[in-house]
Amino acid sequence: MKNSTPLIVLLSLFPTLALAQGSEAGFTSFIPLVVLVVVFYFLLIRPQQKRAKSHKALLSDLKKGDEILTNGGVLAKVTQVDVDDTFATIEIAPGVEVKVQKQAINQRMPKGTVDSPKQKTLPKPKKSAKKKDNSAKKEDSAKQKEEPPKQKEEPPKQKSKATKKEDSAK
Repeated sequence: MKNSTPLIVLLSLFPTLALAQGSEAGFTSFIPLVVLVVVFYFLLIRPQQKRAKSHKALLSDLKKGDEILTNGGVLAKVTQVDVDDTFATIEIAPGVEVKVQKQAINQRMPKGTVDSPKQKTLPKPKKSAKKKDNSAKKEDSAKQKEEPPKQKEEPPKQKSKATKKEDSAK
């Protein structure tokens, strides 16, 4: 029996060896998960935090006269920022003011982006060009009056067999 005790001692060590190997395997299985969390942090979470921080700074620095772009794509000029810092009044066209939430403001545009329509005027057409156009229209209408509309000549109608028999019977 003295020989069997070392065997029992060896068999009793196997479960502890298996547990020790299992704990090492458990730690190594968490390495991909940790790498995944780190990658998500640097590729998704951190850039979003930077964007949110810069947007918050943009909204806090908003003042009258700034030219902005809303989330809806509307270019406007800030005319008033409310005291409670929740709303801003923007001018989207001369004389047209809209009150929006400051969160709806997407970005600040460079000065001169939003010009009023008064500054952008279309060139006036020359009067001589209008007269030429009118005279050309008058000539066309005069030609139409002179020439009567052409009527289509209808081919002679062919009589059916039944009408031919009736005509021959008469």
